[in-house]
Amino acid sequence: MLYSQCIINSFDKRVKNFKLGDVFFFFHDSDCFFLQSQDETRQQLREYEETKKQIEEDADREILDIKNKYERRLREEKEANLRLKGETGIMRKKVNWINL
Repeated sequence: MLYSQCIINSFDKRVKNFKLGDVFFFFHDSDCFFLQSQDETRQQLREYEETKKQIEEDADREILDIKNKYERRLREEKEANLRLKGETGIMRKKVNWINL
């Protein structure tokens, strides 16, 4: 969209600034401007895409780190819960043996 607006604006300028002797130079300078503008736009787009890619990779890496952290914490809690169930069973046996 920006490119098409630039072309329309350029065409308007060409029509408004039309002088017979300067036509070749005017079009030539304008074309150079467009080529330079297109190159700058492409470079900015490449930089944007690279930055976007790096941000997405960083976010993915951060998500995986958080996921691993909570999975490790969950595994530790499950092991602690299992250990406590075992200790509870042992204590019940001792209480039952004492009450006999």
